[in-house]
Amino acid sequence: MPLLRRLACASAVALLAATVAGLGAGHHARPARAQDEPPAPLPVELQIPAAHIDAPIWQVGEDDSGGMESPWSDTAVGWFAPGFLPGQPGNAVIAGHVDWVDHAAVFYFLKNLSPGDLVNVAMDDGSVLTFAVDEVDQYDDGDTPMDQIFGDSDQPHLNLITCGGVFDHSTHNYDHRLVVYTTLVQN
Repeated sequence: MPLLRRLACASAVALLAATVAGLGAGHHARPARAQDEPPAPLPVELQIPAAHIDAPIWQVGEDDSGGMESPWSDTAVGWFAPGFLPGQPGNAVIAGHVDWVDHAAVFYFLKNLSPGDLVNVAMDDGSVLTFAVDEVDQYDDGDTPMDQIFGDSDQPHLNLITCGGVFDHSTHNYDHRLVVYTTLVQN
């Protein structure tokens, strides 16, 4: 059953993002850059001091069904690379597991964050973006507001997603999704 729990959480994160494909390219795609413009720095490390999180960020894309791929580790997180880039206008999304087989995973303590807590994203050019937590919300599995999490915004936001609530052994799934909404405060 622990392996099923891990797979269920991975499936739940993927299902959470399955609607992303239905939002339309304009709702989750980065704007194209000019040919002479250098590529933007990419996120490589997530640090959340209040939750004791220091994790590598891996780029994840869409799975075969058009949903967000799940991170394939209990200690790393996945940034939805087809979506918005952290630090740029829009809702960038990073997902992580809440548990893994028989132990807590990288986002286990995400539920303990409070408004004002800081979230740091180290970029591959050595810069660090600092976001502040606006709110922590938990949604029933079927009522997760996909556009609010993945959609357009005129401000840079970073939304962190994991499983939450109670693990249902009959469906092999968690009954809630935990989302931490943040806004860029320093870059």
